[in-house]
Amino acid sequence: MSDGLVILSSICGSAIFLLVLLAAAVMTLRRRNSSSNEAESSCEFSVANNPLTLDQYRAQQNAFTDNQSNLQERFFSIVSQSGKPKGLIWKSCKFDETTMWVIEKQSANLHALLSTVIHFDAVPGGPMEDVEAVGNARIATAIFFYNGDNWDTGGDVLFNLEPHEVLARHCDDYDLYQQHTHTHG
Repeated sequence: MSDGLVILSSICGSAIFLLVLLAAAVMTLRRRNSSSNEAESSCEFSVANNPLTLDQYRAQQNAFTDNQSNLQERFFSIVSQSGKPKGLIWKSCKFDETTMWVIEKQSANLHALLSTVIHFDAVPGGPMEDVEAVGNARIATAIFFYNGDNWDTGGDVLFNLEPHEVLARHCDDYDLYQQHTHTHG
């Protein structure tokens, strides 16, 4: 009989321990959800520090469109010489035709987010040479920015994210540009 009580008390002790762990996990999740909801609500919509006029934004868009192929070539040149990701060689970068325009909050200038499909080759003799996934296409978002005088790129690329996902994750830095919200000017 005493063996049965020992087993029963061990089971009860384990059950209580698991309930405490479960309660801690639920409280942690609730805290995370409430803080992420606060972050999401603070990112829903805000205005750049010094928004530009509609004409200024249109001029920025036109300047990007006029120089887009040169900017894309510059992007590819920068990233293909970067050595990143390590062990890979940039083979190609195909840009989507659609541009997501966002306002960078600090400068109030436009940034262009372009969805792109990237292909890599492995560096011969490198650590990725035998990895089959090297040849798989990868989606990413390439970032172009207006620096106050002209468009440029630093070769910034966010892998595995479409432009709308970049906007959602970086809502502290960007607002979606919507022409109808900038009617002054």
